[in-house]
Amino acid sequence: MKFKGIKLDRLRVGEYVQFATSVIKLLQQNDPAALGIVPQLAAFQSISDLIENLYGTYHGSRITPQIHTLDQRRGRAISGIRLYLGGLVYHYDPAISAAAHTLVRNMKLHGAGIARQNYMAETANISHIIDHWASNAKLAAAVATLQLAPWLAELQAANDAFHTQYMLRTVENAAASPTNIKEQRVLSEKLYYTLRNALGALALVHNYAQPWGNAVNDLNALIGQYKTLLSSRAHEPMPQDEDMAEEL
Repeated sequence: MKFKGIKLDRLRVGEYVQFATSVIKLLQQNDPAALGIVPQLAAFQSISDLIENLYGTYHGSRITPQIHTLDQRRGRAISGIRLYLGGLVYHYDPAISAAAHTLVRNMKLHGAGIARQNYMAETANISHIIDHWASNAKLAAAVATLQLAPWLAELQAANDAFHTQYMLRTVENAAASPTNIKEQRVLSEKLYYTLRNALGALALVHNYAQPWGNAVNDLNALIGQYKTLLSSRAHEPMPQDEDMAEEL
């Protein structure tokens, strides 16, 4: 009773992720400690989990919804300030009207529709407005006159939170590049064969008694399913994952 062979490099990334997940679950069900493969399984599971996370990130970071929410939050803040100042321009008190005019003119220097700018431009312009309104004496006086400190505190908090999450996603995306996933997959396949060979050797020593015989049978059944999948497209060229930018 030997393990069936399979050309893992012909599986698409998503298929390989599912194959690895299934291997891990099957062996966990057969008691890795009793099988004597705990370290080999742990190493394979660690790299397989990493690939699954990277692959999931490539197709849509979990941080993206947070980025959208924070962008809307800061958009409401900057739009609220703009509309608030627009109303105060017509205030009956000349001092308040003048202060509003001062800030409106300065805001226009940073471009129209800041909330509709691209992510990086909006981040930079909001930061410039906050810094300028704090460092310039005339602008700071206008902010004080109009009691805008709470608005600016909310704007800065939202903008800082957005920038933090945006940079985290940037780092994520860099790690989840097709090249990096490919490199991790090569390592994962090596660890799979190390795991399989360790299990095969122990099964042979124990003459395929339980639980080794059952574990080998379970894995062979799984391998058979994926061999059938590969056979169904035997005449196709080497796979290029339809959702990846490069062949993996």
